[in-house]
Amino acid sequence: MAVMVDEPAPTSLQSLLLWIVAAIVAVDCVWAAFSGFQIDGLAYLGLAAISAALFAGAWFYSNVRPDQRLCAMLFGTGFLCAFSAAFSALNYMLLTVAGPRIDDLLAAFDQSLGLHWPALVQSAADHPMVNTILAVAYVSLLPQIAALVVALGLFGRWRTIYSLCLAVAISAALTVAFWTAFPSFGPFTVYQLDPALASRTILVVDAGYVQSLVPLRPTGRAGSRRTRSRASSPFHPSMPF
Repeated sequence: MAVMVDEPAPTSLQSLLLWIVAAIVAVDCVWAAFSGFQIDGLAYLGLAAISAALFAGAWFYSNVRPDQRLCAMLFGTGFLCAFSAAFSALNYMLLTVAGPRIDDLLAAFDQSLGLHWPALVQSAADHPMVNTILAVAYVSLLPQIAALVVALGLFGRWRTIYSLCLAVAISAALTVAFWTAFPSFGPFTVYQLDPALASRTILVVDAGYVQSLVPLRPTGRAGSRRTRSRASSPFHPSMPF
């Protein structure tokens, strides 16, 4: 009679992912300590506690009661929670060293293709159901990835979860690196949207929030430093990550 032995988890990938999170958290803490940034401790500590509980569960199902599917699902969810929160805080801080904005360049490129943002918003306002579907799809990116982690575990592809987490980390790093070098804050900084039109449209990001990010950019003056800036929203959709 054959005995089913649970395969061991890819500990090298687990270790790499944990080191990635630890490195980003360390950068966040050092940067916040030596700059004017204030981290919303309550929000981030809550996420840290959730991540720690998920990692503890992953350890339990890896070492005490081996079940690599549950281990991978818990580990992957914990990683996504911790990585997203830590990288979001870093994203805010990177605004202070970001390069020149490219919003005008992007708007000009759109116009060369015949696209006009206010006209697109008008079209969205005329089709509220489509607008709602697109808004939900946009803001639910992280839950979609979390659902994929669960699905991979349930269908026996638990090893793929670790590769997925690494792919998320790499793609996020590349996206944020490009956005830091060539930041864009959206069409709100180029166009003045009619308030009546805005009130009829589901806007995932409003002009007020976008305008609050612009002052965080470097002034170009020697010795200048932004103070009392606050990284308070771990998962705001306006950030590239």
